[in-house]
Amino acid sequence: MKYSHYLVSLCLLFSTYCYSQDYQIEDKYRGDPFFRKIDMNKLRKDCTYPPNYRQLSEYEQKKIYDDCPLRSLEFDFTSLHEFIYKEPVVIYNGKDFQLTLSMPVSEWEYKNDVGPEYILEREISLSIINNNIVKDKIYLANNFIDLTLPSDYANNTYSRSDYQNSYISPRGDRFQFQNYTEFSHGEMAYLYYYISPQGDIYTLSLLETDDGIIPQTWKHYQIDTETMKFKLIQIDRGKVKITLPDNFTVYSDPDHIANYKSEEFKKCLKDRTNEGCFDSEIYLYYLDQLKPKMELLAKQQKRKKNSFSLFKQQLDKKCLDKLNPFGDDDDLNWYIDTTLYICEIEGFKKVLSLVEKQLAN
Repeated sequence: MKYSHYLVSLCLLFSTYCYSQDYQIEDKYRGDPFFRKIDMNKLRKDCTYPPNYRQLSEYEQKKIYDDCPLRSLEFDFTSLHEFIYKEPVVIYNGKDFQLTLSMPVSEWEYKNDVGPEYILEREISLSIINNNIVKDKIYLANNFIDLTLPSDYANNTYSRSDYQNSYISPRGDRFQFQNYTEFSHGEMAYLYYYISPQGDIYTLSLLETDDGIIPQTWKHYQIDTETMKFKLIQIDRGKVKITLPDNFTVYSDPDHIANYKSEEFKKCLKDRTNEGCFDSEIYLYYLDQLKPKMELLAKQQKRKKNSFSLFKQQLDKKCLDKLNPFGDDDDLNWYIDTTLYICEIEGFKKVLSLVEKQLAN
């Protein structure tokens, strides 16, 4: 009995460790722990080639190439598709639900027994299954999205016999896709992930070009066992970070600081749709205007607490309320550019007008 109480005490003290026993997943499905915590700006700096990269010596190029941590991942994402070829695989079997990995295979490919080496470019998804019903799904991995191919590829002029060529990506991965021996320039896009023993899920989308590997979007999900949904916790795009439900942060670009006094920027304040106008700069402008004025008003009214933080939190919650967390990156970009920035800017402008009136009295 003493031992039982002792174990309970240990679980309360080290709750993370005890909870970690809930998601026992084989290593070949778990992903790479590197993606648990990402510094997007540092990763972009480490993995993007400098402007003079092509002029450097082979030794210097290799050092820059090898310094990118994305090139030395322990988990073999290129082999993942082989484990789930043709049918979903249950990677976790819980009391009330299962987690499965799957990827689409066409009926023609299935009937003709097309080998997995020809379907690497498919999206791999993670699903929550309850009573044999898919309750929710997110994309976990993708080895390939787009290459700039010859124009006649789109017209289906290549025969099946042409589909035997290989492509070696800049990071050294070997792919076998449809014929792309004649493409002049291309982009490789990846989606990588990690599922922690605690059930936290982390994904990172990457774009690989002649300029290196560029991180795009990092996401953190948790499994909500009550709603049987993947709950989005955080999105990090480097310059923009979203922590749900009530925090939206935009970081200024040190390489590009807008001149608020310029005529061009003043035109942007009047009409954000003008060419050369960026909502992120307009957002930061109103943020820089409002925050110190709210602090000054608090001092004038002899209030102990500045209300800006509470106002910002409430505004963020309102503007993030309609975010669809499970769309792809294109959906996310569209939402940020067409909805989120506008909602925040309008909120800033409305309160700024009120604060300025109170300061003038």
